[in-house]
Amino acid sequence: MISIMTPTYNHEKYIGECIQCVLNQTFQDWEMIIVDDGSTDRTAEVISGYCDRRIRYFRQDHVGPWKLAQTYNFALSQSTGRYIAILEGDDYWPKDKLQVQYTAMKNSPSSILSFGECRNVSEIGKEIGYFYLPKEEKIISNDPVGSSLYAYFTFNLFIQAVTIMIKRSALERIGGFQYSPKIPAVDYPTFLRLCLEGTFLPIKGRCLGYWRRHMHSISINYPLEALRGMAAHNLVYLEEFSDTICKLGLYFKKEKVAEQLTRKIDHIANTLSYERGLQYLSLNQHELARQMLLKYLSNKPNNRQRFFIYLGIISSIIKIDLVYQYRKYRDKAIRLFG
Repeated sequence: MISIMTPTYNHEKYIGECIQCVLNQTFQDWEMIIVDDGSTDRTAEVISGYCDRRIRYFRQDHVGPWKLAQTYNFALSQSTGRYIAILEGDDYWPKDKLQVQYTAMKNSPSSILSFGECRNVSEIGKEIGYFYLPKEEKIISNDPVGSSLYAYFTFNLFIQAVTIMIKRSALERIGGFQYSPKIPAVDYPTFLRLCLEGTFLPIKGRCLGYWRRHMHSISINYPLEALRGMAAHNLVYLEEFSDTICKLGLYFKKEKVAEQLTRKIDHIANTLSYERGLQYLSLNQHELARQMLLKYLSNKPNNRQRFFIYLGIISSIIKIDLVYQYRKYRDKAIRLFG
């Protein structure tokens, strides 16, 4: 059986599609543990409209994104599946997602988790981006064990939670979903910890999840706070697991990792209005997008940024996302012709 962890909060507009995509799965041996973090909208009412014994609903007092590990571990305690999948209340899956990963995991018994490519969608389900897997095989397969740390310590995050499937035994071995007081998420510290437990199984060339971005998304509202928290967590992690990391034949100098992370965060902070402008554009927040992009013009953008700024400003006026269209065709050409 596969246990699906579904935390939700004020997702009345999305939770129906989330549940329906599970009901539509070609693989049917699943249970869905929905934990409502004290929603104040019609989320509970929408969920109550689905009558399937495999769907189990729990409601708790609101604890918020900074205590997501508490929510996830409660869901884990209520579950019984051999495999654990993550599907937050505003996301959804293609209908063969569970079958593809279940088959792959059964055929690769040494792998402790699998993941795949991910489509970024807007509030109304329009595609606004696509996450391809990196080409570095040892990084994405974590083989030898610990290899993925090279990516995590530079914020090259290649696993999207909506695509994940984890062996329950591996998750229990590390004490469940991991908590970090500085990160408003549970996936980052958990996947980082699992880097020391076994190899990964990337599913290439398949979209295994739809990650919805909207104005209430944690990733939209806490970008720098999350990154700074991840950086701090990385350094604590290096100290806590230094012996294990050394036994795996890996060596990371804490000062160098800290320097790399600081440099990356400084770059992101300096370009935040630019990146947010393009994000707002993809979410049809045209006025906000234009404000952010115009603001960044005073930062003396390079030629590439200037091109996207002007393209973004034009897009915000005509209300058509030309930036995404350009990037989509560019990426396609790169993959076709190298």
